[in-house]
Amino acid sequence: MKNLLFSLMITTIIFNPMKSYSQSDNDAAIIGGAAAVLSIYAAIEQQKEMLEQQALNYLLSSHPEYTNFRLKVLGLGQGGKKLSDNSNSYIIPFSLVMMDGEKLTSNKKLLFLYISSNWVNGNGIDFSKWKWEIYDSKKWNFLMSEFFEIISCSKLSISNDSIVVYNKIKGYTPETYERNGYDYITRVERVDKKNVSVYYKKQNKKVHISQVRLTREGLTASDGERFSGRNLVYPFLELKGDDYRVKDFDDSFKIFCNENSLGLFRKDTKDAMLLSRILMRKIHTFINDDSVDDFKE
Repeated sequence: MKNLLFSLMITTIIFNPMKSYSQSDNDAAIIGGAAAVLSIYAAIEQQKEMLEQQALNYLLSSHPEYTNFRLKVLGLGQGGKKLSDNSNSYIIPFSLVMMDGEKLTSNKKLLFLYISSNWVNGNGIDFSKWKWEIYDSKKWNFLMSEFFEIISCSKLSISNDSIVVYNKIKGYTPETYERNGYDYITRVERVDKKNVSVYYKKQNKKVHISQVRLTREGLTASDGERFSGRNLVYPFLELKGDDYRVKDFDDSFKIFCNENSLGLFRKDTKDAMLLSRILMRKIHTFINDDSVDDFKE
């Protein structure tokens, strides 16, 4: 019965967006809505504890080398997205930080829970449909490199976690010998309420993948302390809701991009699941932030 309630909580509370209330709602509806939101948040906190318990069980049984650590859910709700309302496959990321006694260290890892379809039956949860995997920063950044390559306007490969920088140059016109996708990038953008072609020219510099931030339009880069706002250094393709680009990642997964989301296709269960841009950015910041004091839970 406990497993059945657990499965119902996941499907009905966590993986469905919360309803919002407009200013036109009457006072009774607002009060009722506020109470509902509070109850949802309480349920989410309970849900996190349940998921963290399952993650702890996995670590204790499969990774006895981990003896001092902090484990927390990194994202729920619309973070691990569904491909459609008919899908019940999800990705749930956990932060895993090694500790030295009471102190956090800079040794960080990611624990991913992949929940494939048909994981709920009449008896509750079928845990054989759950797959766990641990990523360090190197593996996560490699995943991001592969994802950035398939969603990027650039045709240049990302090597050694270094990304070629492209800058939008006012008044720049490509020379006849310059190649689109290599020496420059053409992108259609909205300027003065009109769609116009703009050019991003390849610069003689690179940025490390740990120093980029994911946005809807592409990557921005850190100048050491802050990110450069909307000044793109690596523009993305404008993919629509029904557009996909696919690449083989490893023996377990294919990856694909759909709009601004990272898709993972499990080869063993033949399930596809999405990780949203917002949650990707949160994960990327966590795993690449070497400052323990700045660790955000």
